[in-house]
Amino acid sequence: MKTFSEKEVILKLKYLQSKSDASKGHFIGGLEEPKYLDELCIDIYDDMDFDMEHEEFHKNGKLVLDLSGSDRSLYELGKYLINLALYETDDPDFHEHFDGLQDAEQKQRINVIVRKQSTKQS
Repeated sequence: MKTFSEKEVILKLKYLQSKSDASKGHFIGGLEEPKYLDELCIDIYDDMDFDMEHEEFHKNGKLVLDLSGSDRSLYELGKYLINLALYETDDPDFHEHFDGLQDAEQKQRINVIVRKQSTKQS
C-alpha cells in the first residue's frame, strides 16, 4: 500500500469578465492564460513495446503524448487546468488555443487546443 503525504495549496484564479449572451450565441470571457508556456515541451510519437524474445522494440499502434516543463511552467499549466475545470460558462464549445509550443528538440512547433466539454443538461 502506498503512503501519501498532503500539501495544501492556495490558488488565486483569474477570469476575464464575461459579456455572454447565450440566446444570441455570443460567448465572451475566459481564463487567464498560463505563464511560461515557452518552458513547456510537447512531443507526440509512436509508442513501443519491448519484445523480450527478439530483444527489440516494436510499435504497438498507440501514440505517446510526452509533456515536460520547468517547475513553474507545470505549476502554471496545472493552475490553468484547475481554473478551466471550475470555469462556469454557457458556451457549449468553450476552448482556447496555445499556439507554437515547442517539441523537446525545438525543431517543431505544436498548436494545442484545450476544450471544456459542456456538462449542462438540455
